[in-house]
Amino acid sequence: MAQEPPGMPDDLPGSKPIEPARGFEEKQQIPPDKSAFKSEMEQAPGKDETTGPQAVTPMELAKTGVPTGESPTIESLLGQVNTAEGTVRTIQKNLNTPNLKFKHSHQRLLENKLTEAKDNLTAASEKLGVPKVPEQAIPAGATPITRFLNFVTTGQNQLIEAKRKLEEVASGKGQLQPGQMLLVQVKIAQAQQALEYSSVLLGKVVDSIKQIMGMQI
Repeated sequence: MAQEPPGMPDDLPGSKPIEPARGFEEKQQIPPDKSAFKSEMEQAPGKDETTGPQAVTPMELAKTGVPTGESPTIESLLGQVNTAEGTVRTIQKNLNTPNLKFKHSHQRLLENKLTEAKDNLTAASEKLGVPKVPEQAIPAGATPITRFLNFVTTGQNQLIEAKRKLEEVASGKGQLQPGQMLLVQVKIAQAQQALEYSSVLLGKVVDSIKQIMGMQI
């Protein structure tokens, strides 16, 4: 029978069990950098609080020509409409580029943004008391470009009607309440956001096609 080695009594005064393994396990369970990572994540600002088609920040409104911190006027609304009309003309020009083709992802994005712009322009016109402009029928099997041009044309016609109404009010024929003008301001700004996004995306697609055609030549 094996004997315990001498010098290892277990009844020494003040002796306590040694627990090196327990401390090691605790360190294994909570790595030193895990708490730091958690703290850093908790301090990181949120990124999705103001995103989405309906979120309009003061900076974005400023980009679309809307004066921040000021009440909308007939003149400022007309300025917004003129800016949107210019963006629409740019989109129409790019959509008529020869040999224009889209990746599926670009096609989906562009359709969503142009639809969003059209719907916001329609909402702005309704706030002005302008009837909704009827959309042209899209034939079955129409190409994406045909659909996009239909969206843009509808939005352009809606802008024309809204501009006519604003010009009538500016000349003294009728009036708009401050609440109405504020809603019109926001809806046109949201439409302009979507139009600018569409214009930038289209511009990149057109540039890519021009580069490819130049290489082929």
